[in-house]
Amino acid sequence: MKKKAIKFIAKGGLKHKIAKRNEKKKFNKNKKPAAKVESKATPKAMLEETTDMLDEMDVDDFLNGDFLDNDDEIVGSEDEDQEIDDAEDSSSEEEDESALDPRYLAPSNDADIPDSDDDEEANAASVPNEAPGAESRVELTMEKLRSIETKVESQSSIKALRALLQIFSDACSSPESDKSAPRSTIYDIRNSSVYNQLMVAVFKHTNDVWSDYFGGDAEAQLDTKKWGKISPMVRRFFSCAIYLLQETTNTDIQRFVLRGLNKYMRFVVPCHKTARKLLKCFVQLWGKSLDTQVCMLAFVRVRDLSTLMPFPFLELCLKAIYLSYMRNAKFTNGVNFQHHIVMGNCVVELYGLDLVSSYQHVFIYIRQLAIAIRKAIASPSTETLKGLLTWRFVNCLKVWAAVVSAYPEENQLKALVYPISQLCFALMRLASVVRYIPLRFQCIKILQQLAFATNTFIPTAPVLLDVLNLATKAKTKKQSKDTEIIELDLLVKLSKSATENKRVQDMIVSKVFELLQRECDVYKYSIAFPEFAAPLSLSLSKFSSKTVVTQWKSMARGLIANIDKRSNWIRAKRVVSDIAPKELDKVKSFLATERTAAMAKLFEKDAQALDEKAAQYSQQQPSQDDDDENDDMQDVINGEENNGSDDDDDMEDIEEKKSSKKKKSKKKSNTPKVSLAEFKKAVAVVDEEDHVENMVWSDDE
Repeated sequence: MKKKAIKFIAKGGLKHKIAKRNEKKKFNKNKKPAAKVESKATPKAMLEETTDMLDEMDVDDFLNGDFLDNDDEIVGSEDEDQEIDDAEDSSSEEEDESALDPRYLAPSNDADIPDSDDDEEANAASVPNEAPGAESRVELTMEKLRSIETKVESQSSIKALRALLQIFSDACSSPESDKSAPRSTIYDIRNSSVYNQLMVAVFKHTNDVWSDYFGGDAEAQLDTKKWGKISPMVRRFFSCAIYLLQETTNTDIQRFVLRGLNKYMRFVVPCHKTARKLLKCFVQLWGKSLDTQVCMLAFVRVRDLSTLMPFPFLELCLKAIYLSYMRNAKFTNGVNFQHHIVMGNCVVELYGLDLVSSYQHVFIYIRQLAIAIRKAIASPSTETLKGLLTWRFVNCLKVWAAVVSAYPEENQLKALVYPISQLCFALMRLASVVRYIPLRFQCIKILQQLAFATNTFIPTAPVLLDVLNLATKAKTKKQSKDTEIIELDLLVKLSKSATENKRVQDMIVSKVFELLQRECDVYKYSIAFPEFAAPLSLSLSKFSSKTVVTQWKSMARGLIANIDKRSNWIRAKRVVSDIAPKELDKVKSFLATERTAAMAKLFEKDAQALDEKAAQYSQQQPSQDDDDENDDMQDVINGEENNGSDDDDDMEDIEEKKSSKKKKSKKKSNTPKVSLAEFKKAVAVVDEEDHVENMVWSDDE
């Protein structure tokens, strides 16, 4: 009974009961003595009596009157409070989540702390403790903070730590929180130096106190008795950390909090719901922050969660990090080029933790991309094509190609090479106009990366020769306006003015020969390189004889010379070897050592080139062509109306090209023609804005 009475008084029940009784007495004094009525009063008489009583009351008396409260109800409320107290004492997670209110961090009774802290009640009592709803706030000074920090450091007890975490909770209180809820804010922090010292003290001493409490034993954290006593404190600490990461825009604070959480990740293992909240916070910060250190620290915390939490949580991490990558890779420009590289590397590393689960996830997401392409091929329309010919789709292909290239063995992810390559070829067939030549370059790079990493034959030379033919036949204006320098690596689509520029045409031709040279480098250690390079050499010789541009002719002849030199070298190696075509094992091991060394050297060179490009792009302002391309892609994603735009012209060119092929096969087809005005009117209406909301984790996930 004594324990129940203490809890009843601590919750403010006694004060509430006394206030209700005073209000009832005040109300009864205002009422006049009622006239004696017969025991069998009629309803009409009772209604008149009640009406007279209400007429004699003013508005204040009526509103202050407690018509529903009586002694029986107050007794009932005590029983309900006792039931709530019993429910709050349980250690289940759903019930502990309701204990995150700051008042639970205030110094409590002996039942809420370990017995070893009984001798420290006097020290903890010195911390101010106000009842919920108190409006008075005390300014936190450096001296007060130093004294509390000294107590925590000297005593290393849970009770002393509660005072420090109460201040930490006050510092992280959201102004947008529910004002109707009872508040227990005690301290007001007005000095930045005090705030900084508070953050340092919390992240420095909390881990020490918790470690001493559990005795440094990892299994002790799963002890229900010990964990039940500090679980609200632990969850409140992580809630405050999440608030700091989500609300602040200062990268210094974000880096400090992410580094400080390194020692605390082991304490989140019993809290599955808190772990999901942390994962959501880390993933959002990882995807949106352009600061490389913040991005990497957030990923390290995600990786900690995936390794510390039980197995199904890893699959949730795999799904969350890919979805965040997809949502934050809508566009690529000089500003976020480095950020996309870092995010891609993080995805590759996380998917390497469990290749069995990774294979299932990668297969599902590749299948989703394949369904989108199949829909566009089966029923081509402006909407479906606009959804595919974007940076988002290309970046998704890039990241899966990087994952497969990082784990290329037969028992790893090599089986996914074929579907990814088929997606790239299908996307290049859809982007068959001049303006989407940069997108075809991106797909060719993906295919060459897969071929080199997995030692698979994926020919891209025919596609490059088709782009060369398409680019050299494009009409350019001799007196076209000189545009700014554009970067083909940052584009998936050229502006209409860029396609008519002679300098852009030269850049495209140079890029084609660069990729052709890389194609030869991929297979230059293959025993069949002479047979592979023969058709390419003949096509280049034909191009060199027909072109009138001196620069193009010299590039073609230079590449032919390299191909002939490499072919003769491979033939010389084959003459001295005793390998027959049917001996597949020997064929695969032909120059394997040289190829492995060359592959490592090439990948290192590519990484260095990417770093140089990222540094160069970050210092340059986006060009006008880049802005135009990004604006067009923004219209594609957002689904805004763009009547008479260049996008409609491109879609018209693509569909006209496909229709012309059908006419050649069926000359007598009587398909009705659609006028240009009707076509533009039909494609003017597009999808609604692609609004990506915050990730909401369901119980199934």
